[in-house]
Amino acid sequence: MSRASRSSSRSRPSAADPLRWLKANGFVLATCATLFLALVAGGASRLNVGASGLIELASLALLPAAVWRLMERQAWKATRWPIIIGGAIALTLLAQLIPLPAAWAAIFPGHDLSLAVQQAVGVSPSWAPMSLTPSLTLRALLSLAPPIAILVATASLSADERRTAVLVVLGVALLSLMLGVIQVTQGASSRAYLHEVTNEASLVGFFANRNHQATLLLGGLLFSAAILAEQIGAQRGRSPALIAGAGLVLLMIGALLVARSRFGIAMLLPTLVTGLLIIWRSKALSIAPRTVLWVGAGAAAIILILTPLAAPVVLERFQVDASKDLRFVVAPDVWRAALDHLPFGSGAGSFEAVYRSYERAENVSPNFLNHAHNDYLEAFLEAGLVAVVLLAAFLAWVIVSGVAVWRDRGRADAALARAASAFIAVVMAHSAFDYPLRTLAISTVFALACGLLTPPPGHRADRRKVRIRRDTRGEA
Repeated sequence: MSRASRSSSRSRPSAADPLRWLKANGFVLATCATLFLALVAGGASRLNVGASGLIELASLALLPAAVWRLMERQAWKATRWPIIIGGAIALTLLAQLIPLPAAWAAIFPGHDLSLAVQQAVGVSPSWAPMSLTPSLTLRALLSLAPPIAILVATASLSADERRTAVLVVLGVALLSLMLGVIQVTQGASSRAYLHEVTNEASLVGFFANRNHQATLLLGGLLFSAAILAEQIGAQRGRSPALIAGAGLVLLMIGALLVARSRFGIAMLLPTLVTGLLIIWRSKALSIAPRTVLWVGAGAAAIILILTPLAAPVVLERFQVDASKDLRFVVAPDVWRAALDHLPFGSGAGSFEAVYRSYERAENVSPNFLNHAHNDYLEAFLEAGLVAVVLLAAFLAWVIVSGVAVWRDRGRADAALARAASAFIAVVMAHSAFDYPLRTLAISTVFALACGLLTPPPGHRADRRKVRIRRDTRGEA
């Protein structure tokens, strides 16, 4: 062995030297631990203050290290737009909490009633923030810490490190699926349900809402397809990872069929097609067509077996009259409230308080409406025109970045990036009918996907090196 090889073997961290290994991999472990905590404990949008606080504390500890690492690896430029947009959202919520003199606060819609009450009882008008519910706006501001921390952390990870983070998501998705099977098997009275307010007798796993569980499973299906594409593309034959990836794809399909989520069922076929496109784009079909055919045959078999069993429940879910669906019934009232609170909105977290004053008598029911079941409409109510501008900026970045990753064949994590772009599209489609991003579990995976959409550190430099080598060969 040469002296150079001996020195390199000494400098390489290994499991035999735990301290050096931990120092080299500590940041990745911290990122994966935060992601795991958010997925396991962040599956509810309300009545989850203790678990949310723990996730937010872990994220606030991770964020400074993530920013430092991003700067150290000179990956800021490639990630600047999603980070700027995330920072702008945080600054918008912070601005809604700034106390304003009573004369200024009266300018903003919604404060006139409060000022009138103060004057009626003989109390001099006091300073007030722009938000009508400042305590809830503060909670919303703190809830931004996990997704922003995961976004910055993911952007600083190498291709291999990003794959590790995705495997954490797949592992938790599998655990959530297994927990959901126990819940459905034991029935509505099962103690396996983790949340007091939940969809009983449904496969919800770590979530309170079956639709959010379905969103995670759809993401698991896409990321499993990406891992499968990488394994096939590496010509690893029947490696355990390839078999595990194919098995996970089949499990996700089966779980989505019995999850009783209309959105999950509606998005199953488009997601499957996208997964096949990810494999095809990775040139895996030409390398191992038999493997893909076996996976396709397995998927078809599961669909044929489970569809007759799940069909009655699925048809029952789709037979609901759209005109009586609460999410569509309340939309005109929410829209009217949003227009009345332009241009700056009523404040993040204020939906419930504001909606009560706009709810029509014929819509009053025992059902509790904690969100508008339309993230775009709710954001328009709570942040006004600022929400429209930020959403347009985010959509522009997603479209440009998504097209780039589907065209780029030189990235080491190209399959994962394409799966991430598809998952972002799934969540944004879901947000038009529900509120997936109001849960920390989905918002952190969404942030992970946004981070995966950015090129890993050194990606552009590596491509420049390849071009230089080609130019040198051409000159020779």
